[in-house]
Amino acid sequence: ARYSQGDLIRPRVYGVLAMLVCAGSLGLGYTGIFQLIDGLDGLKTVVEDVPDVLQGRLDQIQAALVTRTYSAATQTFTQNDLYASTGLDQTAQALRTDLKESIDSLMVTYREYVGYVTQGIIALFAVPAAVIIFGQIFSLCSCRSILPMLCTWFLFIFGGLLWLGHGVFSGLSMAIGDVCAEVDGMVQQQTNVLPVVLGCEDSMFDNFRNSFRRVEAVEALRTCNELMSRCYVESDTVAQNLQNGKIYVCPPASSTDCSAQTFGSLLTLSESYWYIHPDITNSPGARASGYTCATASRCTMEACQRECVDSTGQLSQTGHASKE
Repeated sequence: ARYSQGDLIRPRVYGVLAMLVCAGSLGLGYTGIFQLIDGLDGLKTVVEDVPDVLQGRLDQIQAALVTRTYSAATQTFTQNDLYASTGLDQTAQALRTDLKESIDSLMVTYREYVGYVTQGIIALFAVPAAVIIFGQIFSLCSCRSILPMLCTWFLFIFGGLLWLGHGVFSGLSMAIGDVCAEVDGMVQQQTNVLPVVLGCEDSMFDNFRNSFRRVEAVEALRTCNELMSRCYVESDTVAQNLQNGKIYVCPPASSTDCSAQTFGSLLTLSESYWYIHPDITNSPGARASGYTCATASRCTMEACQRECVDSTGQLSQTGHASKE
């Protein structure tokens, strides 16, 4: 058979075009590989940042546990750092150290597996690339016996693996996105499925939680007892109550167990109780003498600290008592 020059050139042009299309596909494939690797590295970074996020939360707790106690006798404040004085700082530091060591140990294994996966995926895409390149060389050199068929079989086998790889990429992409969202939710103290799926427990935090609850119980008990000791006595006169410092409307003593209170429950109670008793507020000359707030109809402890002033503008005895 006689072939024209076009018949001889055309297959080579098609071969070059086919190689370019394959090269573009491999380029997209490698782009997906590196995006996957970046995602895995991003997940590692998020997990490694957990101890720093924890430290930020611990710093917030420390700032919240710095209290100021007011003395009406000396009219001065005393600052008390419950975080340091109760040993919470040492427990928190031990927690952060244990958590960081656990994460660092896990990340060593994680990096090893990520390396294995990366090498395997790169090899999976490298073999078809080599087959395409050599197949093009064989076609340009008019090798028409065993080598073209060998290249075809290699492409057939690895083509299926490539499609499988793309499916794995898609699944991993969605999984990593969900895992990153779950890790972020766990850090933000939101309900998530990680503890259920992984079967993990947060027993590492038990010592800190128990220590914090002990501190909370002691301080809440002290605060509650102090407030309940200033309840208005209905059988006494207004003058007697003022003299004895019994100025507040309190919750019923029979249903208020100070040993069971927390910071949150005391805050909830303070929204309904512990304000200046109406008998004092409505007594003659109460506002002028500073026994109650100058403007607020319901004189809470917080408002009385500012508004319980006498006719000279000085904070009254009731105002000083509300600051304690």
